[in-house]
Amino acid sequence: MEYQLMTPSIPLNIEVTAVERVLTNRGIPLNEINHYLNTTDGDVLSPSLIANMKEGAAMLVRHIYQNDKVFIQVDSDCDGYTSAAALINYLNCLFPSFTQNNIIYRIHKGKEHGLIPDTIPADVKLVIAPDSSSNDYEQHKELRAKGID
Repeated sequence: MEYQLMTPSIPLNIEVTAVERVLTNRGIPLNEINHYLNTTDGDVLSPSLIANMKEGAAMLVRHIYQNDKVFIQVDSDCDGYTSAAALINYLNCLFPSFTQNNIIYRIHKGKEHGLIPDTIPADVKLVIAPDSSSNDYEQHKELRAKGID
């Protein structure tokens, strides 16, 4: 297969491994590749750095203690499956009975992404869309108007 890089980060006449070329072309400096491939605990950022993380966690806990129905929208791509599976498995470890009885999820068909309010059951009180829907402002407003967090 032949290809041409539009803006190679390393001139093509310089010998590097395929991994080094791919990673530098994606913005990782050549001298940082080893660290990128061998991360440490020091590379993990605190979840509290994410905007509204504490409020979101408190909201989830409130809905769990109220025994509300929770809907998880799963995007049909690798990171959508992964993030939803990690969330559901984590909740199942902490709250197995709640997860098995109160968590409903839907996997998008085909190339759909984000929230589709018409697919959310009427008795749901909280919608979680891991790795998606951050730009679905109108859908968020529609759910909020129905009293759904």
